[in-house]
Amino acid sequence: MKLIRFGAFFLVILMVATPIFETSSQPALMNIQLSTRPTIELMDNNAVQTESVFQCHKDKQTPKTNEHKIEIPGNPLRLSYATDNVTFNESGLPHGDVWYVNLSGNYSSGPIVTHYYTFHLSNKTYSYLIGTTAKIYHANGGIISLPTSNSTEQIIFYPYVYDVNFTGKGLYGYNVWSVDFNGRICSSFTSITFYVTNGTYHYTICNLTNYNITQPKGIIVVNGQPVQHCVILVGFAILKGIITPTDAAFTFNGTVEKLNASGTFCMRLKPGIYSFTVSALGYDTDTQNRLNLTAGTTIMRINLQLYSFLERSHLIFIATVFGAVFLVAGIAYFLRKKV
Repeated sequence: MKLIRFGAFFLVILMVATPIFETSSQPALMNIQLSTRPTIELMDNNAVQTESVFQCHKDKQTPKTNEHKIEIPGNPLRLSYATDNVTFNESGLPHGDVWYVNLSGNYSSGPIVTHYYTFHLSNKTYSYLIGTTAKIYHANGGIISLPTSNSTEQIIFYPYVYDVNFTGKGLYGYNVWSVDFNGRICSSFTSITFYVTNGTYHYTICNLTNYNITQPKGIIVVNGQPVQHCVILVGFAILKGIITPTDAAFTFNGTVEKLNASGTFCMRLKPGIYSFTVSALGYDTDTQNRLNLTAGTTIMRINLQLYSFLERSHLIFIATVFGAVFLVAGIAYFLRKKV
């Protein structure tokens, strides 16, 4: 009897507990937050599904939000994440030149032959670099943060510019000189620099009347590097003047120089210290032992006025006569007053 009662009690407990352990036929609800990594992997005991979350499209009409349905037996999920379009617009490159956009995360546009390219990206921050097969051009990179109100990045290509520097070896003091570089003229007291792209250029050294120039004209070739061009300058001075009387003898640095009919002279000399002597019959001799002539300078006029002995003796005679007159008058006045 006790055995029958125990069996009935066990059956009652079994009937009550059965709904508690019954498996529901409804799918489990799961809330999954996705990061912006390139891929998402979902795993359970029945299946593994991988779905790419990064895509590049040239179609500007791609929706701002993508939805992906990933089927896992017994657990159908609908995943969504935010994306945005960014278009890179290029200017400055010749038509047909290939260019590239490389984004952080190893994303690349590949070769682009048009003037624009559109990426479809997950919302986050990217850095980018710009390249081109035309090696004489370059463009700056930058950073973009998605989402953004401005979905266009302007890319400007600039040609590489190199400096061509002219220096004058032997240039003296503050003498201004000039360089005509393919029709563009620049002047300076020191060096002269032009900023140009690759190419062949013609130059002419000008505005240096007091210098001998070893190579006043030439050609400069710029090919991916700066150019330094040294101009050898040999300076000289121009000494000009007029001497009176016109038949005077003019000895310059030990050499007798011939004057023209008007008594003028003009000499082209190297920088240095010189001496000269001017003499004429009946005139004082004028001598100078340290005439300093520097490169690039010009002494326009040296006037040497000589005075004759005859003119000086007349002045002495007149002065003597006046002195004697005053002396005689003074003596006479003294004697008269004494008497």
